[in-house]
Amino acid sequence: MTDLHKIAAAMGGEVSGNRAIFPTPGHSAKDRGSWASIAPDAPDGVLVDSANGGDYRAIKDELRAKGVLPPRQSKPLPRKKPRTPGVSYYEFQDEHGVTVCRKVRTDKPDGTKDFSWQHPDEQGGWKSGRGCDPLLYRLPYLLAAPTDAVVYVAEGERKADKLASWGLVATSSKDLPDNLAVFAGRRVVILPDNDTQGKHIAEKLRSCLEGIAERVDTVELPNSPPAGDIMDWDGTADDLKALVEAARAAPADSVELLPMTDPADWHGVEVPPREWMLEGWEPRRSAVLVTGLGASGKSLLYQQRMTCSAAGVPFLGVAVTPGVSIYITCEDDVDELHRRQASINAALGIGWNDLRGRLKLVSLKGLQNNELCTFDSSGRMDTTPRWQSILATVRAIGATHVVLDNVAHLFAGSEIVRNHVAAFIGLLDRLAVDIGGGVILLGHPNKEGAEYSGSTAWENQVRSRIYLSLGQQDSGGVSDPDARELTNSKPNYSRRGEAIKFMWHKWAFVREDDLPPNVLAEQALTIRANAENARFLECMDKTFEEKRTVSASGSASNYAPRVFAKMPLAKGMKASGFEAAMQRLFHLGQIAGDQPVFQRDNRTWAKGLGRAQTPAQSLHKPYAQTRTEDGGKPGEILHKPAHAPDPYTYGNKGAPLGVGAPFNEEEKEAPQSTPVPLHGHAPEDCLLYNPSVTLSPGECYCDPVPGWEKE
Repeated sequence: MTDLHKIAAAMGGEVSGNRAIFPTPGHSAKDRGSWASIAPDAPDGVLVDSANGGDYRAIKDELRAKGVLPPRQSKPLPRKKPRTPGVSYYEFQDEHGVTVCRKVRTDKPDGTKDFSWQHPDEQGGWKSGRGCDPLLYRLPYLLAAPTDAVVYVAEGERKADKLASWGLVATSSKDLPDNLAVFAGRRVVILPDNDTQGKHIAEKLRSCLEGIAERVDTVELPNSPPAGDIMDWDGTADDLKALVEAARAAPADSVELLPMTDPADWHGVEVPPREWMLEGWEPRRSAVLVTGLGASGKSLLYQQRMTCSAAGVPFLGVAVTPGVSIYITCEDDVDELHRRQASINAALGIGWNDLRGRLKLVSLKGLQNNELCTFDSSGRMDTTPRWQSILATVRAIGATHVVLDNVAHLFAGSEIVRNHVAAFIGLLDRLAVDIGGGVILLGHPNKEGAEYSGSTAWENQVRSRIYLSLGQQDSGGVSDPDARELTNSKPNYSRRGEAIKFMWHKWAFVREDDLPPNVLAEQALTIRANAENARFLECMDKTFEEKRTVSASGSASNYAPRVFAKMPLAKGMKASGFEAAMQRLFHLGQIAGDQPVFQRDNRTWAKGLGRAQTPAQSLHKPYAQTRTEDGGKPGEILHKPAHAPDPYTYGNKGAPLGVGAPFNEEEKEAPQSTPVPLHGHAPEDCLLYNPSVTLSPGECYCDPVPGWEKE
């Protein structure tokens, strides 16, 4: 026969009376939330129960593994008993015993079921509808029962009827009224169905009865099949009473108290310093939210951030706490991570072996079910296999720095539902506490321009929120496409509004102070050149709109640099600046002389200095075209080219040709400008219109000339 002392010794507890009490698995050694008693009629001769979430099956399995209980006897699992097709009626009485309504359940041959309500029609019959407010099933019996009688609550009327047939006071958890005062001062036992929904219904009822009932216990039926209930259980009324008595016999101290701190204990104890993962920006043991516009470079920046903590080097001049780091992305493949890492290593001056065992990169791109949690209709959160795999991976490598990229793939709840967001951030906070480090979540702002999207819970739940923005425009409206700024938008433990300014350089991010003086000088010249080029083209387009031509000849009265310097759009730029811009744009092939720039009233084209036409475009209308084929208003002029001119970029020799920082994080190569032919106009609107030439249907004067395709 099993010995209680053996059970207590195996589980780290002791014998108290006729029970062995011990810690619930996963709780502290001081906990006494689970217990076992000898019950000859119970499986294995032992009855096990728990008051704080322990699974009696798992506890028995642990006792079997330790040799205290005999091995489990294999037998087929019980099955839920099928419901016989037909119609069932469940009458509801008020406190006077008068039937006021009844529920009609129809079980169909295919296994589905329907429910409806009926109420008396005052003529001995029934009509549809409940016809009254919700009320408890078997209410008169509950009111008549002694106040010390246990009230059993099952999930359904038929189950309550079975319990009543055993001589028990019973009701149903379905269709409950708002007023539950009838349970006041009573002991309640909830019998949930053996499935997830049953557990949720039981927990919700337990919460509703807090402060009303004297005591509420949830008792799960042993050996119940999946989705099974009291109707499928092979136990007796006495077996059920034994389970209930075991639950009531739990020691008063079996529920684990919350961890408490008495401030008086801090007398004479040195105040601990604030701990940071990134000094002043990322508090230790907290989740951090980082947002920024798409294509601003968040993914690259935070792969670099993880590299800095792995290598133990400052991040953009800010001290980091060294530690094993992991960057998990749902948007980039391994090859892209490799390319980025090579550029990051070069920018930081570190080698591949400096990261051995310290940095891990994970790509989940293209995988399904990357969400970390799901939410049911009541807003309750459940974690997913993906969360469990991330949790196991982080623990296995001993990571203290974690980046999750990004929220759109990992969060399956609603951003506008506060408790969804709060629960999700709580999950990440729990991970940060468990690893004694920090968890960074990357996200996007909404399209209205706010720094985060959805509920304000994103702002309120995190201890720190950081925002990545593009470089600000200067007074002339031209910005450096490579400039970035990181702002400490919501710090709970440091000064608000601190910012780091840095720039994209050679596929990594650097501060100006980290670049050699000659590179900084080149950058200043490049930014200024790009601004002057853009200003020149803007002024030139304005003259086209005003139907004025400009010239590249310095002796001409309409010399472009002098004309542009007098325009409001010049914004203080001198003629000398426009001259320099004109020479650069000539060199780039973006402007040329003798270009058709606008169409006169007599349908001829005025020519002058204008945007250069590519071979394909020169056979069609110039850029200064009417927008009728674009859906615009007839006669509306569109001077902007079909592709934006490539800006200068920083290099070894001033401002060579090339492209700047990618406008899309996933661009792997420099974007190339592709000529876009302009179709859809009438033949007489063609630049090469010749009334003496007869065209076939569908042809145009601007169709490519024979042999052009080979050039």
